[in-house]
Amino acid sequence: MMPTSFIVFALAALLAGLALWWVLRAFAGAGAGASAASAGTRRAGLVAAAVAAVATIGLYAATGKPNLPDQPYKSRLDALKQTDPTRMSPEQIMAVLAERARQDPRDPRPHIFTGQILAELGRDQEAARAYEAALRRDPMNPEALLGLGRVAVSIQAGAITPEALSLFQAAAMSAPNDPTPWLYQALAATQERRWADALKLWPEVEKRLAPDDPRHAMVASMIAEAKNPPPAEPAPTR
Repeated sequence: MMPTSFIVFALAALLAGLALWWVLRAFAGAGAGASAASAGTRRAGLVAAAVAAVATIGLYAATGKPNLPDQPYKSRLDALKQTDPTRMSPEQIMAVLAERARQDPRDPRPHIFTGQILAELGRDQEAARAYEAALRRDPMNPEALLGLGRVAVSIQAGAITPEALSLFQAAAMSAPNDPTPWLYQALAATQERRWADALKLWPEVEKRLAPDDPRHAMVASMIAEAKNPPPAEPAPTR
Protein backbone atom coordinates (compact mmCIF):
# COMPACT_ATOMS: atom_id res chain seq x y z
CA MET A 1 0.00 0.00 0.00
CA MET A 2 1.33 3.45 -0.87
CA PRO A 3 2.13 5.68 2.11
CA THR A 4 -0.34 8.41 2.91
CA SER A 5 2.28 11.11 2.34
CA PHE A 6 2.78 9.92 -1.25
CA ILE A 7 -0.95 10.01 -1.93
CA VAL A 8 -1.20 13.53 -0.51
CA PHE A 9 1.76 14.65 -2.60
CA ALA A 10 0.28 13.18 -5.79
CA LEU A 11 -3.11 14.79 -5.16
CA ALA A 12 -1.50 18.15 -4.43
CA ALA A 13 0.62 17.97 -7.56
CA LEU A 14 -2.42 17.12 -9.70
CA LEU A 15 -4.50 19.98 -8.33
CA ALA A 16 -1.57 22.36 -8.64
CA GLY A 17 -1.13 21.39 -12.28
CA LEU A 18 -4.82 21.89 -13.00
CA ALA A 19 -4.73 25.31 -11.35
CA LEU A 20 -1.71 26.34 -13.38
CA TRP A 21 -3.52 25.31 -16.56
CA TRP A 22 -6.62 27.28 -15.53
CA VAL A 23 -4.67 30.45 -14.76
CA LEU A 24 -2.56 30.26 -17.91
CA ARG A 25 -5.64 29.64 -20.07
CA ALA A 26 -7.47 32.55 -18.45
CA PHE A 27 -4.63 34.85 -19.39
CA ALA A 28 -4.06 33.54 -22.91
CA GLY A 29 -5.35 36.89 -24.21
CA ALA A 30 -7.14 37.72 -27.38
CA GLY A 31 -5.18 40.69 -28.63
CA ALA A 32 -1.88 42.47 -28.50
CA GLY A 33 -1.08 43.07 -24.89
CA ALA A 34 -4.42 41.41 -24.09
CA SER A 35 -6.73 43.88 -22.43
CA ALA A 36 -7.57 43.11 -18.85
CA ALA A 37 -9.55 39.90 -18.41
CA SER A 38 -13.14 40.18 -17.34
CA ALA A 39 -13.79 40.38 -13.63
CA GLY A 40 -15.38 36.93 -13.68
CA THR A 41 -12.41 35.34 -15.38
CA ARG A 42 -9.98 37.05 -13.00
CA ARG A 43 -11.96 35.75 -10.01
CA ALA A 44 -11.91 32.26 -11.50
CA GLY A 45 -8.15 32.43 -11.89
CA LEU A 46 -7.67 33.58 -8.33
CA VAL A 47 -9.94 30.81 -7.03
CA ALA A 48 -7.86 28.29 -9.00
CA ALA A 49 -4.70 29.59 -7.40
CA ALA A 50 -6.37 29.34 -4.02
CA VAL A 51 -7.33 25.71 -4.67
CA ALA A 52 -3.74 24.99 -5.63
CA ALA A 53 -2.48 26.57 -2.45
CA VAL A 54 -4.91 24.58 -0.33
CA ALA A 55 -3.77 21.40 -2.08
CA THR A 56 -0.14 22.31 -1.60
CA ILE A 57 -0.76 22.68 2.12
CA GLY A 58 -0.98 18.89 2.20
CA LEU A 59 2.75 18.82 1.50
CA TYR A 60 3.69 20.99 4.42
CA ALA A 61 4.79 19.45 7.66
CA ALA A 62 3.06 20.19 10.93
CA THR A 63 4.89 23.46 11.54
CA GLY A 64 3.75 26.84 12.74
CA LYS A 65 2.12 29.24 10.32
CA PRO A 66 3.16 32.90 10.06
CA ASN A 67 0.82 35.40 11.71
CA LEU A 68 -0.94 32.65 13.67
CA PRO A 69 1.04 32.60 16.93
CA ASP A 70 0.98 29.53 19.18
CA GLN A 71 -1.34 27.61 16.85
CA PRO A 72 0.00 24.23 15.69
CA TYR A 73 0.09 24.04 11.95
CA LYS A 74 -1.73 20.70 11.83
CA SER A 75 -4.79 22.22 13.49
CA ARG A 76 -4.64 25.10 11.00
CA LEU A 77 -4.45 22.59 8.18
CA ASP A 78 -7.48 20.76 9.52
CA ALA A 79 -9.37 24.05 9.58
CA LEU A 80 -8.31 24.93 6.05
CA LYS A 81 -9.60 21.58 4.79
CA GLN A 82 -13.05 22.75 5.82
CA THR A 83 -12.64 26.23 4.32
CA ASP A 84 -14.13 27.29 1.01
CA PRO A 85 -11.09 28.45 -1.03
CA THR A 86 -13.11 31.40 -2.30
CA ARG A 87 -13.24 32.72 1.27
CA MET A 88 -9.47 32.68 1.75
CA SER A 89 -7.73 36.00 1.31
CA PRO A 90 -4.78 36.31 -1.08
CA GLU A 91 -2.64 37.25 1.92
CA GLN A 92 -3.53 33.98 3.67
CA ILE A 93 -2.64 31.99 0.59
CA MET A 94 0.63 33.82 0.08
CA ALA A 95 1.57 33.37 3.75
CA VAL A 96 1.20 29.62 3.34
CA LEU A 97 3.24 29.71 0.15
CA ALA A 98 5.95 31.78 1.84
CA GLU A 99 6.20 29.17 4.58
CA ARG A 100 6.53 26.43 1.99
CA ALA A 101 9.25 28.40 0.22
CA ARG A 102 11.16 28.63 3.49
CA GLN A 103 10.81 24.91 4.08
CA ASP A 104 12.18 23.98 0.66
CA PRO A 105 14.29 26.82 -0.78
CA ARG A 106 14.87 24.86 -4.00
CA ASP A 107 11.19 24.46 -4.91
CA PRO A 108 10.04 26.96 -7.58
CA ARG A 109 6.34 26.21 -7.17
CA PRO A 110 5.52 28.45 -4.18
CA HIS A 111 7.05 31.37 -6.04
CA ILE A 112 5.10 30.54 -9.22
CA PHE A 113 1.80 30.40 -7.31
CA THR A 114 2.66 33.64 -5.53
CA GLY A 115 3.45 35.29 -8.86
CA GLN A 116 0.11 34.18 -10.25
CA ILE A 117 -1.81 35.62 -7.31
CA LEU A 118 0.10 38.91 -7.38
CA ALA A 119 -0.46 39.22 -11.13
CA GLU A 120 -4.18 38.63 -10.59
CA LEU A 121 -4.13 41.46 -8.07
CA GLY A 122 -2.40 43.80 -10.50
CA ARG A 123 0.80 43.91 -8.41
CA ASP A 124 3.00 43.37 -11.44
CA GLN A 125 6.35 44.42 -9.98
CA GLU A 126 5.92 42.05 -7.04
CA ALA A 127 4.72 39.31 -9.37
CA ALA A 128 7.83 39.78 -11.51
CA ARG A 129 10.04 39.32 -8.45
CA ALA A 130 8.19 36.13 -7.52
CA TYR A 131 8.62 34.69 -11.02
CA GLU A 132 12.29 35.69 -11.01
CA ALA A 133 12.69 33.81 -7.72
CA ALA A 134 11.12 30.75 -9.35
CA LEU A 135 13.48 31.00 -12.31
CA ARG A 136 16.50 31.15 -10.02
CA ARG A 137 15.44 27.71 -8.84
CA ASP A 138 14.38 26.34 -12.24
CA PRO A 139 15.71 28.54 -15.07
CA MET A 140 13.65 26.89 -17.80
CA ASN A 141 10.37 26.47 -15.95
CA PRO A 142 7.73 27.25 -18.62
CA GLU A 143 5.11 28.60 -16.18
CA ALA A 144 7.60 30.98 -14.62
CA LEU A 145 8.95 32.10 -18.00
CA LEU A 146 5.45 32.69 -19.32
CA GLY A 147 4.32 34.42 -16.13
CA LEU A 148 7.30 36.75 -16.10
CA GLY A 149 6.78 37.54 -19.78
CA ARG A 150 3.14 38.37 -19.17
CA VAL A 151 3.76 40.73 -16.29
CA ALA A 152 6.50 42.39 -18.38
CA VAL A 153 3.89 42.99 -21.08
CA SER A 154 1.47 44.35 -18.49
CA ILE A 155 4.10 46.68 -17.05
CA GLN A 156 4.74 48.02 -20.57
CA ALA A 157 1.00 48.61 -21.17
CA GLY A 158 0.72 45.82 -23.75
CA ALA A 159 3.99 46.31 -25.61
CA ILE A 160 6.04 43.14 -26.04
CA THR A 161 9.63 44.20 -25.46
CA PRO A 162 12.65 42.23 -26.70
CA GLU A 163 13.20 41.05 -23.12
CA ALA A 164 9.65 39.75 -22.87
CA LEU A 165 9.91 38.16 -26.31
CA SER A 166 13.01 36.23 -25.23
CA LEU A 167 11.03 34.87 -22.26
CA PHE A 168 8.22 33.67 -24.53
CA GLN A 169 10.74 32.06 -26.87
CA ALA A 170 12.32 30.22 -23.94
CA ALA A 171 8.87 29.13 -22.71
CA ALA A 172 8.10 27.75 -26.17
CA MET A 173 11.30 25.70 -26.01
CA SER A 174 10.40 24.34 -22.56
CA ALA A 175 6.76 23.59 -23.41
CA PRO A 176 6.70 23.13 -27.21
CA ASN A 177 3.05 22.03 -27.34
CA ASP A 178 1.68 25.02 -25.44
CA PRO A 179 0.17 27.54 -27.89
CA THR A 180 0.44 30.52 -25.54
CA PRO A 181 4.18 31.28 -25.90
CA TRP A 182 3.73 31.09 -29.65
CA LEU A 183 0.76 33.43 -29.43
CA TYR A 184 2.85 36.09 -27.73
CA GLN A 185 5.64 35.67 -30.27
CA ALA A 186 3.11 36.12 -33.06
CA LEU A 187 1.65 39.17 -31.33
CA ALA A 188 5.15 40.65 -31.08
CA ALA A 189 5.67 40.17 -34.81
CA THR A 190 2.29 41.77 -35.52
CA GLN A 191 3.02 44.72 -33.23
CA GLU A 192 6.34 45.29 -35.01
CA ARG A 193 4.77 44.81 -38.46
CA ARG A 194 7.10 41.93 -39.22
CA TRP A 195 4.50 40.40 -41.49
CA ALA A 196 6.65 37.56 -42.86
CA ASP A 197 7.39 36.42 -39.31
CA ALA A 198 3.75 36.81 -38.34
CA LEU A 199 2.70 34.55 -41.22
CA LYS A 200 5.04 31.88 -39.88
CA LEU A 201 4.12 32.26 -36.23
CA TRP A 202 0.32 32.46 -36.30
CA PRO A 203 -0.02 29.01 -37.94
CA GLU A 204 2.23 27.67 -35.17
CA VAL A 205 -0.32 29.00 -32.68
CA GLU A 206 -3.24 27.55 -34.61
CA LYS A 207 -1.89 24.01 -34.87
CA ARG A 208 -1.35 23.88 -31.11
CA LEU A 209 -4.84 25.09 -30.15
CA ALA A 210 -7.45 22.56 -29.10
CA PRO A 211 -10.25 22.16 -31.67
CA ASP A 212 -12.76 23.97 -29.44
CA ASP A 213 -10.40 26.77 -28.38
CA PRO A 214 -12.16 30.12 -28.96
CA ARG A 215 -8.86 31.72 -30.01
CA HIS A 216 -9.11 30.08 -33.45
CA ALA A 217 -11.21 33.02 -34.68
CA MET A 218 -8.66 35.54 -33.43
CA VAL A 219 -5.80 33.62 -35.04
CA ALA A 220 -7.65 33.50 -38.38
CA SER A 221 -8.17 37.26 -38.19
CA MET A 222 -4.49 37.83 -37.45
CA ILE A 223 -3.41 35.63 -40.35
CA ALA A 224 -5.70 37.57 -42.67
CA GLU A 225 -4.22 40.84 -41.41
CA ALA A 226 -0.66 39.58 -41.98
CA LYS A 227 -1.56 38.58 -45.54
CA ASN A 228 -3.10 42.00 -46.23
CA PRO A 229 -1.43 44.35 -43.75
CA PRO A 230 -2.88 47.79 -43.17
CA PRO A 231 -0.82 50.73 -44.41
CA ALA A 232 1.69 52.09 -41.99
CA GLU A 233 0.54 55.15 -40.10
CA PRO A 234 2.34 58.32 -41.13
CA ALA A 235 4.87 59.69 -38.71
CA PRO A 236 3.48 62.59 -36.65
CA THR A 237 4.51 66.02 -37.86
CA ARG A 238 6.35 68.31 -35.52
